[in-house]
Amino acid sequence: MILVVAGWYDTPARRYAVERRAHGVRLVTPADLSRRQWSLDLPPGRSIVALDDGPPEQPSAVLVRLDYIRDSDLPHLAQPDRGYAAAEMTAFLTAWLYALTVPVVNPPSTVCLSGPGWAWEQWEHAAATMGIPVQPASASNNGDPPATPAIGQLVTVAGDRIVGASDPYTALLARRLARAAGLQLISLTFTTDGIPPRLVAATPWPNLTDPDIAEAVDDLLRVERS
Repeated sequence: MILVVAGWYDTPARRYAVERRAHGVRLVTPADLSRRQWSLDLPPGRSIVALDDGPPEQPSAVLVRLDYIRDSDLPHLAQPDRGYAAAEMTAFLTAWLYALTVPVVNPPSTVCLSGPGWAWEQWEHAAATMGIPVQPASASNNGDPPATPAIGQLVTVAGDRIVGASDPYTALLARRLARAAGLQLISLTFTTDGIPPRLVAATPWPNLTDPDIAEAVDDLLRVERS
C-alpha cells in the first residue's frame, strides 16, 4: 500500500492515485483522519492505517502534498470544531509520518507536513548562499515569488532523476537547491532569457499530471507500472 496524502482539492494527486490504484496507491485526505483506522505506537515507532475496510497495515511508502490541515479541509465537521480538529490532526499526522520506517516523500518538519515549508524569502536566501541568481520579487508582490514568466524552464528533481532540465548546469542548480531544502521531490522554475538562469519559483508538489514527472515519482515510490 502506497499512500498519497493530499487535500481533497488536489486534482493531480487524485488522478495519480486513481490511475495507480491497481498497484496499491491510495489517496488519503484530511477528512480520512476522522475515521477509526489510524494507529501510532511510541515507542517503538509504528504507524499503521486501515483503508477500504481492509486489515491495518503499514504503508510501503508515502507521498505528502500538504503543508498543514486547514479548517476548510474538514467541511464534514461542525464549524466551531474545525480549527481545533485541524490543529490536532496536523500534530497527529506529523507524529505518524515521523514514526514511519518506510520512505516518506517529502518528510515533515516541525513547521510543515511536507518539507521545510519555506517562504519565498527563504528560497531566495538558500539560492543566494549557493550563488544561484534569483528573479527578485517586487514590492507589489508583498514578498511573494515573482510572476512565473510565460517562457520558463520547469525542472523537477525526483530523487536521483531530473525531469525538464535543458542543460547540465540547470540540472546541477536544481539538485543543489533540493539538497539544501532536504527535499527528494521538488519542481523549480528558472528563467530562460539570460545566462545564468534565475530562479523564479519553487514547489514541493510537482504537477503529477505530467507523464514524465509521474513516471519519476513512480520510481521514487517504487510503484509498479503496467
